[in-house]
Amino acid sequence: MSFGYLKRKSSGNKLKDALLFIWDLKARLEGAGNLLKMAQAPAVSACLDIKPNERVLEIGAGSCAYAYEFSKKASYYVATDIFDMSKKASDRVFPQKLQRLTCDAHNLPFADSSFDLVFMSELIPVLSDPIKALTEASRVLNAEGRLVMVNGGAYLHVKDFFHSKNRVLSLLRKRGVARGKIPSNYDDYHSKLIATHGTNYEFFVDRDTYLKRIIDNTGFEVKKWTYAIRKPANLFYQFLCFERACRTGEMTPSQGYIYLLPLVRLIDFLTPEGPRGMTLLVSCVKIHKQ
Repeated sequence: MSFGYLKRKSSGNKLKDALLFIWDLKARLEGAGNLLKMAQAPAVSACLDIKPNERVLEIGAGSCAYAYEFSKKASYYVATDIFDMSKKASDRVFPQKLQRLTCDAHNLPFADSSFDLVFMSELIPVLSDPIKALTEASRVLNAEGRLVMVNGGAYLHVKDFFHSKNRVLSLLRKRGVARGKIPSNYDDYHSKLIATHGTNYEFFVDRDTYLKRIIDNTGFEVKKWTYAIRKPANLFYQFLCFERACRTGEMTPSQGYIYLLPLVRLIDFLTPEGPRGMTLLVSCVKIHKQ
Protein backbone atom coordinates (compact mmCIF):
# COMPACT_ATOMS: atom_id res chain seq x y z
CA MET A 1 0.00 0.00 0.00
CA SER A 2 3.03 2.28 -0.19
CA PHE A 3 2.32 3.35 -3.79
CA GLY A 4 3.09 7.07 -4.03
CA TYR A 5 4.93 7.21 -0.71
CA LEU A 6 7.73 9.78 -0.76
CA LYS A 7 10.74 9.18 1.47
CA ARG A 8 11.42 11.95 3.98
CA LYS A 9 14.62 14.01 3.64
CA SER A 10 17.31 13.48 6.24
CA SER A 11 17.46 16.11 8.98
CA GLY A 12 21.15 15.44 9.64
CA ASN A 13 20.36 14.17 13.13
CA LYS A 14 20.30 10.36 13.48
CA LEU A 15 18.01 10.31 16.51
CA LYS A 16 15.56 12.73 14.92
CA ASP A 17 15.61 10.76 11.66
CA ALA A 18 14.87 7.54 13.57
CA LEU A 19 11.89 9.15 15.29
CA LEU A 20 10.65 10.61 12.00
CA PHE A 21 10.95 7.17 10.39
CA ILE A 22 8.65 5.72 13.06
CA TRP A 23 6.31 8.70 12.74
CA ASP A 24 6.25 8.13 8.98
CA LEU A 25 5.00 4.54 9.18
CA LYS A 26 1.42 5.72 8.79
CA ALA A 27 2.33 7.71 5.66
CA ARG A 28 4.20 4.68 4.32
CA LEU A 29 1.11 2.51 4.77
CA GLU A 30 -1.24 5.06 3.23
CA GLY A 31 0.96 5.82 0.23
CA ALA A 32 -0.84 8.22 -2.09
CA GLY A 33 -3.69 8.38 0.42
CA ASN A 34 -6.30 8.27 -2.34
CA LEU A 35 -8.33 5.07 -2.60
CA LEU A 36 -9.46 5.67 -6.19
CA LYS A 37 -5.99 6.66 -7.40
CA MET A 38 -4.38 3.58 -5.85
CA ALA A 39 -7.13 1.19 -6.96
CA GLN A 40 -6.76 2.22 -10.59
CA ALA A 41 -2.94 2.52 -10.53
CA PRO A 42 -2.19 -0.92 -12.09
CA ALA A 43 -4.53 -0.20 -15.03
CA VAL A 44 -3.07 3.29 -15.45
CA SER A 45 0.48 1.93 -15.47
CA ALA A 46 -0.43 -0.66 -18.11
CA CYS A 47 -2.12 1.95 -20.29
CA LEU A 48 0.86 4.33 -20.07
CA ASP A 49 3.33 1.55 -20.96
CA ILE A 50 6.28 3.91 -20.39
CA LYS A 51 9.50 2.91 -22.16
CA PRO A 52 12.95 3.49 -20.55
CA ASN A 53 13.96 5.99 -23.25
CA GLU A 54 10.78 8.08 -23.17
CA ARG A 55 10.38 11.68 -22.04
CA VAL A 56 7.10 12.09 -20.17
CA LEU A 57 5.06 15.16 -19.25
CA GLU A 58 2.35 14.85 -16.60
CA ILE A 59 -0.07 17.79 -16.53
CA GLY A 60 -2.00 18.37 -13.31
CA ALA A 61 0.27 16.16 -11.19
CA GLY A 62 -1.16 17.32 -7.85
CA SER A 63 0.58 15.52 -4.98
CA CYS A 64 2.94 13.81 -7.48
CA ALA A 65 1.99 10.31 -6.32
CA TYR A 66 1.74 9.07 -9.90
CA ALA A 67 4.74 11.14 -10.97
CA TYR A 68 6.95 9.64 -8.28
CA GLU A 69 6.08 6.06 -9.25
CA PHE A 70 5.93 6.40 -13.04
CA SER A 71 9.09 8.53 -13.31
CA LYS A 72 11.04 5.42 -12.29
CA LYS A 73 10.24 3.95 -15.72
CA ALA A 74 11.09 6.96 -17.93
CA SER A 75 14.34 8.60 -18.99
CA TYR A 76 12.97 12.02 -18.02
CA TYR A 77 9.71 13.01 -16.34
CA VAL A 78 8.22 16.48 -15.83
CA ALA A 79 5.32 16.88 -13.40
CA THR A 80 3.37 20.14 -13.69
CA ASP A 81 0.50 21.72 -11.82
CA ILE A 82 -1.08 25.16 -11.73
CA PHE A 83 -0.46 25.33 -7.97
CA ASP A 84 3.02 26.00 -6.57
CA MET A 85 4.87 22.70 -6.93
CA SER A 86 7.76 23.82 -4.70
CA LYS A 87 5.46 23.70 -1.66
CA LYS A 88 4.21 20.18 -2.37
CA ALA A 89 6.02 17.61 -0.23
CA SER A 90 8.99 19.96 0.22
CA ASP A 91 10.34 17.72 3.00
CA ARG A 92 10.40 14.65 0.74
CA VAL A 93 12.97 13.14 -1.63
CA PHE A 94 12.19 13.10 -5.36
CA PRO A 95 14.13 11.20 -8.06
CA GLN A 96 16.67 13.32 -9.94
CA LYS A 97 15.03 12.62 -13.29
CA LEU A 98 11.69 13.94 -11.97
CA GLN A 99 11.34 17.67 -12.47
CA ARG A 100 8.45 19.54 -10.85
CA LEU A 101 7.21 22.73 -12.45
CA THR A 102 4.39 25.18 -11.77
CA CYS A 103 2.60 26.19 -14.96
CA ASP A 104 -0.79 26.48 -16.67
CA ALA A 105 -2.02 23.55 -18.78
CA HIS A 106 -3.37 26.08 -21.29
CA ASN A 107 0.07 27.64 -21.85
CA LEU A 108 2.85 25.08 -21.48
CA PRO A 109 6.43 26.49 -21.27
CA PHE A 110 7.95 23.82 -23.52
CA ALA A 111 9.20 23.80 -27.09
CA ASP A 112 7.30 21.95 -29.82
CA SER A 113 7.85 18.17 -29.95
CA SER A 114 9.53 18.03 -26.53
CA PHE A 115 7.90 14.83 -25.22
CA ASP A 116 7.07 11.27 -26.20
CA LEU A 117 4.12 10.95 -23.83
CA VAL A 118 1.71 13.39 -22.17
CA PHE A 119 -0.29 12.11 -19.22
CA MET A 120 -3.36 13.69 -17.59
CA SER A 121 -5.23 12.22 -14.63
CA GLU A 122 -8.58 13.63 -13.49
CA LEU A 123 -7.69 16.92 -15.19
CA ILE A 124 -10.08 17.40 -18.13
CA PRO A 125 -13.25 18.03 -16.06
CA VAL A 126 -11.65 20.88 -14.08
CA LEU A 127 -10.04 22.77 -16.98
CA SER A 128 -11.56 26.09 -18.05
CA ASP A 129 -10.73 25.37 -21.71
CA PRO A 130 -9.97 21.66 -22.26
CA ILE A 131 -9.73 22.06 -26.04
CA LYS A 132 -6.96 24.64 -25.67
CA ALA A 133 -5.18 22.44 -23.12
CA LEU A 134 -5.25 19.39 -25.41
CA THR A 135 -4.07 21.54 -28.31
CA GLU A 136 -1.09 22.53 -26.16
CA ALA A 137 -0.50 18.86 -25.32
CA SER A 138 -0.47 18.07 -29.03
CA ARG A 139 2.04 20.86 -29.68
CA VAL A 140 4.61 19.59 -27.16
CA LEU A 141 4.29 15.96 -28.31
CA ASN A 142 6.61 14.67 -31.01
CA ALA A 143 5.25 13.22 -34.26
CA GLU A 144 4.86 9.72 -32.81
CA GLY A 145 3.84 10.95 -29.36
CA ARG A 146 0.97 9.62 -27.26
CA LEU A 147 -1.59 11.27 -25.00
CA VAL A 148 -3.05 9.22 -22.14
CA MET A 149 -5.99 10.54 -20.14
CA VAL A 150 -7.43 8.94 -17.02
CA ASN A 151 -10.86 10.02 -15.84
CA GLY A 152 -12.72 8.45 -12.95
CA GLY A 153 -16.47 8.14 -12.82
CA ALA A 154 -17.22 8.47 -9.12
CA TYR A 155 -20.63 9.95 -9.96
CA LEU A 156 -21.84 7.19 -12.28
CA HIS A 157 -24.50 5.91 -9.87
CA VAL A 158 -24.89 8.83 -7.49
CA LYS A 159 -28.47 9.57 -8.59
CA ASP A 160 -29.44 5.93 -8.03
CA PHE A 161 -27.92 6.07 -4.54
CA PHE A 162 -29.78 9.25 -3.64
CA HIS A 163 -33.19 7.94 -4.77
CA SER A 164 -32.64 4.33 -3.71
CA LYS A 165 -35.39 2.50 -1.79
CA ASN A 166 -32.75 0.29 -0.18
CA ARG A 167 -33.22 0.47 3.60
CA VAL A 168 -29.60 1.29 4.37
CA LEU A 169 -29.22 3.97 1.70
CA SER A 170 -32.63 5.45 2.48
CA LEU A 171 -31.81 5.63 6.19
CA LEU A 172 -28.44 7.25 5.49
CA ARG A 173 -30.06 9.87 3.25
CA LYS A 174 -32.86 10.67 5.73
CA ARG A 175 -30.41 11.05 8.62
CA GLY A 176 -28.10 13.18 6.50
CA VAL A 177 -30.97 15.48 5.54
CA ALA A 178 -32.34 15.63 9.11
CA ARG A 179 -28.94 16.64 10.46
CA GLY A 180 -28.41 19.23 7.74
CA LYS A 181 -25.42 17.38 6.27
CA ILE A 182 -26.83 17.00 2.76
CA PRO A 183 -29.58 18.78 0.76
CA SER A 184 -33.03 17.22 0.71
CA ASN A 185 -33.30 17.05 -3.09
CA TYR A 186 -31.01 15.51 -5.68
CA ASP A 187 -30.47 18.62 -7.83
CA ASP A 188 -28.99 20.51 -4.88
CA TYR A 189 -26.99 17.46 -3.82
CA HIS A 190 -25.35 17.02 -7.20
CA SER A 191 -24.75 20.79 -7.48
CA LYS A 192 -22.84 20.55 -4.20
CA LEU A 193 -20.83 17.65 -5.61
CA ILE A 194 -19.91 19.63 -8.72
CA ALA A 195 -18.98 22.69 -6.67
CA THR A 196 -16.79 20.63 -4.33
CA HIS A 197 -14.85 18.91 -7.09
CA GLY A 198 -14.92 21.73 -9.64
CA THR A 199 -16.29 19.32 -12.22
CA ASN A 200 -17.54 20.57 -15.59
CA TYR A 201 -21.30 19.99 -15.76
CA GLU A 202 -21.19 18.36 -19.21
CA PHE A 203 -18.57 15.92 -17.93
CA PHE A 204 -20.78 15.11 -14.95
CA VAL A 205 -23.78 14.33 -17.18
CA ASP A 206 -22.01 12.23 -19.84
CA ARG A 207 -18.28 11.78 -19.37
CA ASP A 208 -17.63 9.59 -22.42
CA THR A 209 -19.48 11.74 -24.96
CA TYR A 210 -17.86 14.88 -23.56
CA LEU A 211 -14.35 13.44 -23.92
CA LYS A 212 -14.96 12.14 -27.44
CA ARG A 213 -16.11 15.58 -28.56
CA ILE A 214 -13.00 17.25 -27.13
CA ILE A 215 -10.64 14.69 -28.63
CA ASP A 216 -12.24 15.08 -32.07
CA ASN A 217 -11.58 18.83 -31.92
CA THR A 218 -7.92 18.75 -30.91
CA GLY A 219 -6.06 16.76 -33.55
CA PHE A 220 -5.94 13.41 -31.76
CA GLU A 221 -7.08 9.95 -32.75
CA VAL A 222 -8.19 7.42 -30.13
CA LYS A 223 -6.16 4.22 -30.24
CA LYS A 224 -7.36 2.61 -27.04
CA TRP A 225 -10.53 3.20 -25.01
CA THR A 226 -10.70 0.99 -21.94
CA TYR A 227 -12.27 0.85 -18.49
CA ALA A 228 -11.04 -0.23 -15.07
CA ILE A 229 -12.61 -0.92 -11.65
CA ARG A 230 -15.72 -2.95 -12.45
CA LYS A 231 -19.23 -2.16 -11.24
CA PRO A 232 -19.29 -4.00 -7.85
CA ALA A 233 -16.06 -2.33 -6.66
CA ASN A 234 -17.31 0.94 -8.14
CA LEU A 235 -20.57 0.69 -6.16
CA PHE A 236 -18.67 -0.13 -2.97
CA TYR A 237 -16.46 2.95 -3.43
CA GLN A 238 -19.48 5.14 -4.13
CA PHE A 239 -21.26 3.76 -1.07
CA LEU A 240 -18.28 4.86 1.05
CA CYS A 241 -18.47 8.37 -0.44
CA PHE A 242 -22.26 8.58 -0.01
CA GLU A 243 -22.10 7.34 3.58
CA ARG A 244 -19.48 9.96 4.46
CA ALA A 245 -21.48 12.74 2.81
CA CYS A 246 -24.60 11.78 4.78
CA ARG A 247 -22.67 11.43 8.03
CA THR A 248 -20.31 14.42 7.88
CA GLY A 249 -21.42 16.64 5.00
CA GLU A 250 -18.02 16.13 3.34
CA MET A 251 -18.35 15.44 -0.38
CA THR A 252 -14.89 13.89 -0.74
CA PRO A 253 -13.76 10.42 0.40
CA SER A 254 -11.81 10.10 3.62
CA GLN A 255 -8.08 9.36 3.47
CA GLY A 256 -8.76 6.60 5.99
CA TYR A 257 -10.57 4.65 3.27
CA ILE A 258 -7.17 3.76 1.85
CA TYR A 259 -7.04 0.82 4.26
CA LEU A 260 -9.94 -0.70 2.35
CA LEU A 261 -7.82 -0.94 -0.81
CA PRO A 262 -7.23 -4.72 -0.47
CA LEU A 263 -11.00 -5.25 -0.22
CA VAL A 264 -11.70 -3.06 -3.28
CA ARG A 265 -9.07 -4.95 -5.28
CA LEU A 266 -10.45 -8.31 -4.13
CA ILE A 267 -13.99 -7.36 -5.15
CA ASP A 268 -12.71 -6.20 -8.53
CA PHE A 269 -10.63 -9.35 -9.02
CA LEU A 270 -13.58 -11.64 -8.26
CA THR A 271 -15.90 -9.76 -10.63
CA PRO A 272 -16.16 -11.23 -14.15
CA GLU A 273 -15.84 -8.95 -17.16
CA GLY A 274 -19.03 -6.99 -17.63
CA PRO A 275 -20.35 -3.47 -18.24
CA ARG A 276 -18.04 -0.48 -18.40
CA GLY A 277 -15.98 0.23 -15.33
CA MET A 278 -15.66 3.27 -13.14
CA THR A 279 -12.36 4.58 -14.54
CA LEU A 280 -11.97 5.48 -18.21
CA LEU A 281 -8.50 5.24 -19.75
CA VAL A 282 -8.00 6.81 -23.17
CA SER A 283 -4.81 6.50 -25.21
CA CYS A 284 -4.51 8.79 -28.25
CA VAL A 285 -1.99 9.60 -30.96
CA LYS A 286 -1.55 12.76 -33.00
CA ILE A 287 -3.26 12.92 -36.37
CA HIS A 288 -0.66 13.65 -39.04
CA LYS A 289 -1.79 16.42 -41.35
CA GLN A 290 -1.44 15.76 -45.06
